[in-house]
Parts: sequence; structure tokens; C-alpha cells
Amino acid sequence: MLKKSKALLLTLAVGLAFGAVASVADVIDRIAAVVNEEIILLSEVDEKVFLLQAQGQLQARDSVEVAAVRREVLNRLVEERLVVQRAKSQGIEVDEVEITQGVNKALENVRSQFPDEASFEQALEAEGITLNMLRERYEKDLRQERMSQRIVGREIRSEVEVTTEDVQKYFDENQDTLPTKAQEVHLAHLVVEPIDKAKEKAAREKLAKIAAGLKSKDDFDAAAKENVGGKLGQLCRGDLAPSVEAVLDTLEVGGFSAPTRSLNGFHIFYMAEREGTCFTVEHILIPITVSEDDVKMARAKAQKAYDEIAAGADFASIVTKYTDDELTVETGGDLGWAPVASLLPDVAASLEGLEINGISEVIQSDRGFHVFKLLERREGGAYEFAEVRDQLQRYLEQLELEKVYDVWMNGLRDSAYVEIKAWTR
Repeated sequence: MLKKSKALLLTLAVGLAFGAVASVADVIDRIAAVVNEEIILLSEVDEKVFLLQAQGQLQARDSVEVAAVRREVLNRLVEERLVVQRAKSQGIEVDEVEITQGVNKALENVRSQFPDEASFEQALEAEGITLNMLRERYEKDLRQERMSQRIVGREIRSEVEVTTEDVQKYFDENQDTLPTKAQEVHLAHLVVEPIDKAKEKAAREKLAKIAAGLKSKDDFDAAAKENVGGKLGQLCRGDLAPSVEAVLDTLEVGGFSAPTRSLNGFHIFYMAEREGTCFTVEHILIPITVSEDDVKMARAKAQKAYDEIAAGADFASIVTKYTDDELTVETGGDLGWAPVASLLPDVAASLEGLEINGISEVIQSDRGFHVFKLLERREGGAYEFAEVRDQLQRYLEQLELEKVYDVWMNGLRDSAYVEIKAWTR
């Protein structure tokens, strides 16, 4: 919990800098680098590395890779110092109202990650800092970020120019490497779930009560022990039902999900670790037992719905009559657009050969039994120039910006005194 709290306290909702907030208990720090008359402390480097780890962005596997990351982080901090120093020397100013608003928003965002004000204050105390100290650090980092943005805008962006002719030329010469449009379909559906409604209601209410009492990981562990739950281990995308993976994709490390439905019952998930498309997750489960009779009844109900639609009944009215999907019942079952490649194989196969407004046979998924209606189809293939012109324009401008920035940064380094301490190399 302390690790999560520290990450929440130190993470800013702004871009350039992740500042180190020094604890009152800190021992003598070491100097990692000198940039003109300013120093960069080892603690600043370590705080940045810590945040990368806490946010799941650092995938170093051993001490050699961690050392390489620390060197990269130090280099970024050196560049940040040089940019801010350049901005100050050029008289760059910032809007103080904007800074105040940004700091307030950042603090409110951090506060919202804690269950209550007492927990927030406890986390501050555990790190040996006060709210004013945190505010001052956020203010300093945000001011430096805004100054950096303004000096970069003045001295670099003005040097970047990509014409329509440049974009057309890139398009013509790179068509073979450009991404192609995925085939997409606009679907509506109805779904019949093989779950007894009384059991479902009881399970939903029980898990909602558990969710309301979760204030920490200890609370989660206790609830998992009292109910069905525990570690699911390391999983990767494709190992779980798509509806569950969609929920897990939104979870940060250390976060709890809202009560989530699956064919097995209702879950609350806890994201322990995340690495690329894989993750380590724990859960609390309030199971709902599904009997063979429940499955047979659900299949029969879905088949009856299909037969009525095939006989000429309005699809939307049949959705209202039969579906168990609360999110789409008011829109006639409309699911919106989806790439065909993202659909379950049985669903994708059922759509092949269907004409617009055609309906699929009854299809079983992890959730229940569906009938799909094909509302529209977009064929895949190569993009026309007009479709990607703006995107390519931004891409080429970014490439050019990086080139100009590198030249500009090399100039700042050449005219500055930069000393990287030998022990950090």
C-alpha cells in the first residue's frame, strides 16, 4: 500500500517532469550531474525510476538493464535543466492563473485516488511531507513544464515546415508500408444469459456490499479469503473472456475494478502487476451456479427470438422483449462499429455472406446466446490520400521536430557546462 501511495503522491498530471519530493528523513544525497550552476541529485533519478516501475512502464529484467534506465533518466533530467535554463535566459514567462489551476487539478486528481481525506493525509505523513510541500513541488514542476513548452514552441516549432507536397510525396513512396483499413461491421444483438435472475440479484447485491467496504489491499485480501477468490496468476490477452479483458485493460497497477459480470458470477479484480499485454491479477468471486437446465432454457429462448425475427418481426422490438443486455436494450441492441478481427471466431464466421440487415444464427459466447444483426459493413484495404493526409502531416511534422530538437539540444549542450559524475556511468 505504501508503494502505491508514494507513486500516487509523486505522479504529476503534467508532462515533462516527475519531481522528487524529498523526505525529511532523507540522508545525505549524492550529486548525479551538474548542469551549469544547477545540480541533479541521485534521489531525483531514483524517484523517476521508481515511478516508471510503479506505473508499469519499466520492464528492466536485471541490474544491468536498470542501470541503463537510470542513465537514460539522468540524461532526460539534464536536458530538462538545459531547456528551462534557456527559457529563463530568454525571459519566458508563464500564466500564474494557469499554474494555480493546474496545481489544484493535479492535487485533486491525487486526492481522488485515496478512499478518503484521512488516507491521503496518512500517505503524506508516511512520506514525511506536508500538503504545502507537495503543492510547492507540483507548482515548480508545472511552471518548468510550461516554460519548456513555450521556449520549444518559439525556437523549434517555428523551424518546422511540412508542405502538402511533402505529405503527398511520402504517401506515394511509402504506400506499401502504410497500414491498411481493417474490415469493420456495425452490429446489433440480443443476448440471453443462462442465469437465474434471483441468484443474479443476490450475487450482485452481495458483491456491491463488498466493493463498498474496500479501502485497501488488506480489505481485498480479507474479502477474498471469506469468499471465493485469490490469485489468478499471470495471464495474457486472450486467456480470459473479452468482456473481462476489457475491464482489466482499464485497470492501473494497484487498482480495483468495479463489480464485473462473467458467466461464472460477479468479480472484483485487483491488478497486481502489468507487463505489456500480460498481467498478474487477483479476484473476489461471488459465483452463480449455472445448471444444464439454465443453459437449455437460455438456448431455447434465444432460438425463439431468432425464429420470430426470421418470420418478419422487428429486430428492435424483439431485443426489448428478450435481451439481457441492459446497456443496449434502449437502442435496439446497437453495439456500434467493431473490426471483424476483434470478433469471436464464431461471430465473425456467422457474418460471412450475410447481407446488410441480415441476422445470424444463434451463437454461444462466454456470456450466453446471441443473435446478431448486420447493420453496415466497411470493407478493408488501402487508404486514399485524403483519408490519411492530416495524420501523415502530423507524423512528418513530428519527425522533423525531433530532428530540429536534437540539433537545438546539441547546441545547448555545447554551450553549457555539463558534468555527469563518473560513478553514474
